[in-house]
Amino acid sequence: MCLPGRSRTSGTSDPICGNCGSLPQRADAIFLGDGVSLDRIDGVWEDRFCEPVLSTLDAQGRTGFLMQAGDMRRLPRRRPTYPANTIATAGHVLAPLFAAEPELQDHGSFLDFLRAQDIRAPSLSASRLARRARIVAASAFAFEQVLRTVKPKLAFAVTWYAGLGPAFMLACRRQGILAVDLQHCPQGGRHKAYRWSGVPGQGFNVLPAVFWNWNGNDATHIASWARGPWHRSIVGGHPRLAPLLDDETPEMPREDRLFRDTAGGREFQREVLVALQTTGRPFRAMGSARGCHLRGTRGLALVDPASSCCPARGRPALCKTGRSARAQHLRRRGIIAASHIAAARQRRRLGRVGDGSGSSLVRDSGDFS
Repeated sequence: MCLPGRSRTSGTSDPICGNCGSLPQRADAIFLGDGVSLDRIDGVWEDRFCEPVLSTLDAQGRTGFLMQAGDMRRLPRRRPTYPANTIATAGHVLAPLFAAEPELQDHGSFLDFLRAQDIRAPSLSASRLARRARIVAASAFAFEQVLRTVKPKLAFAVTWYAGLGPAFMLACRRQGILAVDLQHCPQGGRHKAYRWSGVPGQGFNVLPAVFWNWNGNDATHIASWARGPWHRSIVGGHPRLAPLLDDETPEMPREDRLFRDTAGGREFQREVLVALQTTGRPFRAMGSARGCHLRGTRGLALVDPASSCCPARGRPALCKTGRSARAQHLRRRGIIAASHIAAARQRRRLGRVGDGSGSSLVRDSGDFS
């Protein structure tokens, strides 16, 4: 399925593709999306974290090759996308050809401990782990064939630990390509995929070489266990939010119009921005936010920074309190849903703390610098 459009790379007529596929070709950087971090903007789906980096490469006259995991039913796509499910299929088909007998130190003692705690963990059995290792090895072999064609200098991945991520990391390590994990969620210590101990001298070959972090706190946490030169962190900022805080970017006039239209041009007595994370216990914060509304706050924005897609419309937007069924549903609960893109505009526009009468109260539970 394709729609005619304008190529962001060449500026000439080019298809905006769905799963019509994109054959591997030479590129300066290669990207692997996780298949779920997608936003529908102006009727076209794009990768929430890869697209800003790809657009920057375009502006620099460089090229990127995008792969996407999972099914390809979200159509059309912003740019040609290689369906990485072909790699997943190859990994399962070729897995029996790869001998994998992992060395599992103290594995028996570990299973005994779990049994003593009455914890069933069939996925941690030696046979299951060996099967998983064979699939990762076979998938990495398939990725290597792609990398030999694309010949990238850099590789980027979203959610490195899920699905095809470890195999992609392994393939990049074998091919000598620097692999970067683009942060997609908080990494301050609670997430097990970003907290490791006993890192060997040569590092883990299925982990990223570089962790792109949104802020210094997350980067400091990664640095507390990462061992250079095999694993390290950098503060790259939030790739989606940073351009939206700069009035000089081409997207700003459109985003300003979007915000004015969706907000209805109304001024609230008090505007509250509550930034929630998708991990932890967000419902407690929701309860607190609702309490603020019941105490007289007329406008309340509830933001999920890990998802810039408004579920009501499938695009970055602020769902204002209007007459739609969903708006009424949200209003009864004292909540106005907002995307983090609209929230970024709100945050930059308000930028101060006040006590009513046109002033603004901003409560931010996360650092999105």
